[in-house]
Amino acid sequence: MEVSKFEGAQIKTVSGIRGQIKKAVKEGPQGSYRATFEDKILMSDIIFLRTWFGVTPEKFYNPLLTYQDIRLMKTTWELRQEQQLSAPVKQDSEYKEITRKKRVFNPLVIPKALESNLPFASRQKLTAKKEKDPLFDALPIKNIKSDHEKQVFALIQRLNTIKNEKVTHEF
Repeated sequence: MEVSKFEGAQIKTVSGIRGQIKKAVKEGPQGSYRATFEDKILMSDIIFLRTWFGVTPEKFYNPLLTYQDIRLMKTTWELRQEQQLSAPVKQDSEYKEITRKKRVFNPLVIPKALESNLPFASRQKLTAKKEKDPLFDALPIKNIKSDHEKQVFALIQRLNTIKNEKVTHEF
């Protein structure tokens, strides 16, 4: 009768082999049942059936007439004030400013073999930093007003073009 409550329940041996209760057996001692397991079990294996047993708690009724006048619990601080106890202050519980170091990450390095397989638009752009020409700083384009300044600026541009051509064609 008791085994019939647990038909289909999961059972397990100490060695970890899982099984299931199939049916209560009428022949044999009381509590006999038929079960299937994943693997062959030994006679020395202990089989566990995890079950829950329903317990009804005792009913307790404590009527309170008003909640306003009655305070059921006091805080730790209130109890310490009543008993005039001073709490030792832990160094850990004091608030302090959190300072974090600035994290510096290494630059991303893509291997050449992998980068050669990428589409051109996704490849890393290698641009050399251009040094500023001091002659351009002396004559900004916006401040050119007279014809003489325009001629000087045009001459400087031509000279720089010649210089750049010489640099690119030198080996």
